Amino acid sequence: MKKREPKPTDVIPEKIHKRLHLIYFILKCVIAATVFLLFWRTIVFTFEKIRGYDIPESATEDSPFLFHQYCGTFFVEFDRDNSFASDADYSAYLDRINAPAEQTAVQKALGYLGMVPSLVLIGCLILALRSGDKKRIFCGRAWRYFLFGGILYALGNLYTYFKVNILRKTSYFDGMIGVFTERRHYFQIYDVLVLPFLMICGAFVLIMYEKIREKKDSANTSKTLKALSAVIAAGTAGFILWRLGVRTYELIRVMKGDEYSVWLPFTIMEDPLRYMCRLPFEDAVSPQAYRNVVLFRYLRDLPVFAMTGTAVWQFVKMLLNTAKGEFNTKRNRKLLRNAMLLLIGASLILNIAGLFETGLFNRSFNGIFGNTTYTMALRAKTEPALFAMLLWFFGTYLQAIPEEETAG
Repeated sequence: MKKREPKPTDVIPEKIHKRLHLIYFILKCVIAATVFLLFWRTIVFTFEKIRGYDIPESATEDSPFLFHQYCGTFFVEFDRDNSFASDADYSAYLDRINAPAEQTAVQKALGYLGMVPSLVLIGCLILALRSGDKKRIFCGRAWRYFLFGGILYALGNLYTYFKVNILRKTSYFDGMIGVFTERRHYFQIYDVLVLPFLMICGAFVLIMYEKIREKKDSANTSKTLKALSAVIAAGTAGFILWRLGVRTYELIRVMKGDEYSVWLPFTIMEDPLRYMCRLPFEDAVSPQAYRNVVLFRYLRDLPVFAMTGTAVWQFVKMLLNTAKGEFNTKRNRKLLRNAMLLLIGASLILNIAGLFETGLFNRSFNGIFGNTTYTMALRAKTEPALFAMLLWFFGTYLQAIPEEETAG
């Protein structure tokens, strides 16, 4: 029997290969933990059914807790007392949310179809990161997995975002009372596009290197990298200027002494729902207390905006360098390192200041905003350090390209 010849491998420094192995190991651990939790939940659910237990997933008449909603580094709790006008309204709400959902065959099919982008992403990430672990990033053309997975995941995330935030006719708050019944749409999609965009950018960086190495025409790839840089820069600048402009206007109104209510963004990790809720001026213990909260949040978020924007600009400059054929250079490594440090700094400011923010809210408000609880910004998918980690992954694959002597 003929011996199978070993597949060719890339020449990658051992230090970088160890990082690639670690990234692949982290992915396998995350997948294994997810599978175990799903398996364990199925076992527990089956056991409950066999023993005849009937434990609902939502609230009950005896258990008034409903859910949490997250705003940056704090969350508020919804229960029977702060969300319903009467026990009858609460009972009607429970009947609606605990009623078994009846779905048509088409709705079931669309539900399964919605899982496809995530499954494809997992498959593409496994193949792409395995290529790094096996030293086959270039000879195995790993860019195909990054590109296909990134595009499909971006489209899937956008579809889910619009389905939940634009097309959905019902919400968690139907039948409730209080300020959360007055919501506005919050157009935040950066958290669901960062990973797919990094995958797509990484794919085109690898394609650019492949074309230059093989002395092929790289003009179109270079233009694509420049276009991606422009989209990222414009999207980031637009979002920061929009939010900073709105926040500045709100601050001016409040500091002038107007009885004006600002709006807070709410997000949560496991749900694509995004919305803004009014922070009621009338619930503040005094006008000065309201001004203190608004001013504190503005001063805390101002350096976070600045540092995040600068980090994105560092990444864009690195992409533009790759469009010129400059890859694993001292200058590009420095740009990525600066971006990561800026994001980690922004994370420290955001999370440490959040410890003081909850106390300020609880002293300054009556009602639901007078009972806030601290949480890491990761819970609301607004954690800059998470994006720093993704940049570290990106930089590791960039450093798998043979080092260049270009100074910077």
